[in-house]
Amino acid sequence: MPASDTFSDSKAAAQPLSIPAQPLPIGFPRGVASTGTRSSRVAAATPPWWLWWNILSLDAPTVAVIWAAVFARAAGITVRLSDEITLGLAVGIIYIADRLLDGWRSAAHAALQERHLFCARHRTALLGVLVPASSAIFWISTHEMTAREAQAGLILAAIVAAYIVGIHAVRGFPARLLPKELSVGILFAAGTTLPLWAQSATISPSAWPPMILFALLCALNCLSIQYWENVRSIETTRQTARVRGAWKGNHIFWLSAALGIAALTILPVDRSQSFAKPITAISVAAFLLLFLHLFRNRFSRPALRVLADAVLVAAGLFALLLQA
Repeated sequence: MPASDTFSDSKAAAQPLSIPAQPLPIGFPRGVASTGTRSSRVAAATPPWWLWWNILSLDAPTVAVIWAAVFARAAGITVRLSDEITLGLAVGIIYIADRLLDGWRSAAHAALQERHLFCARHRTALLGVLVPASSAIFWISTHEMTAREAQAGLILAAIVAAYIVGIHAVRGFPARLLPKELSVGILFAAGTTLPLWAQSATISPSAWPPMILFALLCALNCLSIQYWENVRSIETTRQTARVRGAWKGNHIFWLSAALGIAALTILPVDRSQSFAKPITAISVAAFLLLFLHLFRNRFSRPALRVLADAVLVAAGLFALLLQA
């Protein structure tokens, strides 16, 4: 999922919760460690293989498709292959469009990440991909979905489109009403759980807690990535004390812990036990993000970006394994 670049001032930025920085990243070759600057990316002409999942905007669709299956199984709803294809294509289109706009609007190209630079370099080809992908969604919606499902999808698409226009064309106006990370988390969770509220007139009361927890998990994912990509260490934090939102790094640990504990606390409340496994997986993902934050200085920024979404994928697969 994409991290926003929204920040606010705070003295707490000078004291983030972290362990001392380590000279070498763990789990990745020394040659792929990167500071995220343009010069380092130029030096490494070919991105490492594990980064292409993020560069090609395949990370968010993967997370959405897996968790859609998790929630569908928990609710006893049959999700067709066409539904998963539509969801994956829709999420991919949204993320590619957002990254294209980020690269187009940004005047400071050195601050862009590899995914933005890739979209900027190949914008013509990507725009050509968006056309058949959108056509496929339209065809599936008109031939495979019920009128209720198609209507729900159109409503959500309109909301997402309005949000993207507000962020890019109205100078981030929606972010002034609601933090960008929380907005993205809510919209992403709404799209992922669309079958639950599109195929039935009412949502089961037991489905609301895991849906809300998942939205918070997605927001935490965005918040963590944003902080990790912009403020990697204590030294960097001190140098960027005036960067808006640097204080968020001090709270990622506690937000992750709170989300993980809240999920475990809600487990006994789910008497039907139908959503117990997704809630357990959400708790696991929150604690994994907590540990990533603690050891963030051991990894390069690109590695953290990939690992943050890999945590959500692993947690979703864990939930599917429990549901098997």
